[in-house]
Amino acid sequence: MASHSGQSWSRQQLIEKIWGWNCNDTGEENVVSVHIGQIRKKMIQADATGSQFIKTIWGYGYRFDPPSCTAMAIS
Repeated sequence: MASHSGQSWSRQQLIEKIWGWNCNDTGEENVVSVHIGQIRKKMIQADATGSQFIKTIWGYGYRFDPPSCTAMAIS
């Protein structure tokens, strides 16, 4: 997701890209939510604002939106 920032990914796409599973069962999509939650926790430990970089696209999936370089320089 980080190498394609700004691109929205469905839960099914993430399952297929990361784990190589052919995702036909909607129950498998919960795996992505659990892992995104764990990633957000680790990002919070590294930086209090880090978890805000992964946006939830309700009913679809996720998008990685890091702050722009200029916004980071201003802060």
